Amino acid sequence: MRSAVEGRSVRELEEERDHLLQSLEDLDRELAEGDIEEADYEALKEDYTARTAAVLRAIEDAGPARPRRAAPESGPESESAPASEATRGGGSRGFPKRARITVAALTVAALVAVSGVLVSRSAEQRRPGEAATGDIAATGPTGDVAQGLATARQLREQGQTLAAIRTYDEVLAMDAKQPEALAYRGWLVRQAGAQAGNAELVNKGLEYVNRAVAADPSYPWAHFFRGLILYEDKRDPAAAVPELRAFLEAGPPPAMVPAVQELLRQAETAAGATPGGPGPR
Repeated sequence: MRSAVEGRSVRELEEERDHLLQSLEDLDRELAEGDIEEADYEALKEDYTARTAAVLRAIEDAGPARPRRAAPESGPESESAPASEATRGGGSRGFPKRARITVAALTVAALVAVSGVLVSRSAEQRRPGEAATGDIAATGPTGDVAQGLATARQLREQGQTLAAIRTYDEVLAMDAKQPEALAYRGWLVRQAGAQAGNAELVNKGLEYVNRAVAADPSYPWAHFFRGLILYEDKRDPAAAVPELRAFLEAGPPPAMVPAVQELLRQAETAAGATPGGPGPR
């Protein structure tokens, strides 16, 4: 955990402390209101508690700290707030450094690219199942489901992981096979598990991503997330190869292609697969 706070200024550490303490308070409220499953609560609390302890130790080592700032009553987090959990890497010990950098870069690129693609799709007001011109194919939700997905994206971008997971659960209550909600709920849970070193939570995240693939095999982002989890968390490059190939074949945002191709090359090499071929030799 200490490596995650090394080299950061006292101000950044204090902002992280405030964010984590507020997240712990929000987590308790979510559980009391029945908006989060107990298993998710326990894993997320363990993650937040460990990270808070690491940040507090770093602040103490750096010298006297300023008191915690009062949380705003409403509105989005400030621009100086810590980056979203969904954009941070995890579970990388023992993994090749180059691969860790590639995976981390892809995670950030994916979140940025997906947000732009989905906003563009929403603006075009497509009918269900209709693909937008020049866009990666996916199901086009409408009505309350579409609004729920838009809200979840905004919460995710603001770093409000718990609220985003809860919103995805609300979407899934309306449509249990909605691929975006399944894939992103799974990815957020996986991120929390990877950061906390909680294999059970990583597995639960993969379960949701697998459900997204089963619900809509043509939804490319589910293949992308499954490829990353299989390669980074499960150390199973052979299983990751077809997932990354499926994502590339779907025509992802151009900015992502070089990094995904590089990750695919690494996975193919590790798996003994023929580049561009059907699978391991």
